[in-house]
Amino acid sequence: MLIFNLVDTRAYFTAATSGISLYRSLDVNIPLQLNSHKLTIIKSAKYLNKIDRDSIYLSPKVKSILIGVLLSDGWIQSRKGWNPRIGFKQSILHFEYLWRVYTELSYLISCPPYLCKTTLKSISTQDRMGGKMFFGVVFFTRQLYCLKEIRDLFYISNNGSNIWVRTLSPNIYYYFNNLALAHWIMGDGTRHTNGGLYLCTNALNNQELVLLINIFILKYDLIPSLHSMGGSRSNEYRIYIPKLDLQNKIRPNVEKYFVPSMLYKII
Repeated sequence: MLIFNLVDTRAYFTAATSGISLYRSLDVNIPLQLNSHKLTIIKSAKYLNKIDRDSIYLSPKVKSILIGVLLSDGWIQSRKGWNPRIGFKQSILHFEYLWRVYTELSYLISCPPYLCKTTLKSISTQDRMGGKMFFGVVFFTRQLYCLKEIRDLFYISNNGSNIWVRTLSPNIYYYFNNLALAHWIMGDGTRHTNGGLYLCTNALNNQELVLLINIFILKYDLIPSLHSMGGSRSNEYRIYIPKLDLQNKIRPNVEKYFVPSMLYKII
């Protein structure tokens, strides 16, 4: 267990020290569970010509990771005439998980992760989290032609315009597997006090929720339920998996993909 004193809103990972260089004190002590592994920097060329960029492909493993990341806290940036890129952010407390994703996707990335800060907006007068500042770690992939395949599973172009609307494609069924589910849970799963599991799907519409529930029915032989967020967000729903289904049908399939610091979500 290492304790770093965070000192900036931006962190640089240096190959020379295999560690973290940070600037300006934020007076926050963050424990990072590294399991005796060094922070190894994956070197990637800053500049690639178009031929090199277009020759990059996504392996089945990387596709699965990207599916899970985008079902959780990942997003795609796309504009007309440009290839898409993917961004991913996690709380600094979940650095171990973000670092795992970064190393798996490193050949798609030109710049290392950096620190950022977010101030949450209040969604109601009872929202205790509104106005609080949180520190996270974020990275972006390159803008790559190969990412169009993944983009088309999550976004559609609005009548061919430059506006992309997030909409799950039914084809995501053919990409969804245990590795994708593991990353979805690690990135955006929440353990209920009764031992069940919530998957944050409150940004999805009813058609997309039914699509994901059908995936669980067909691939895992379980029927999740939908729980309303309540209050001013009563029309938003999260997928809920009961404790027995989590332990008997989900955990055996995904546990081997989990980083140690995220196992609390399924154990």
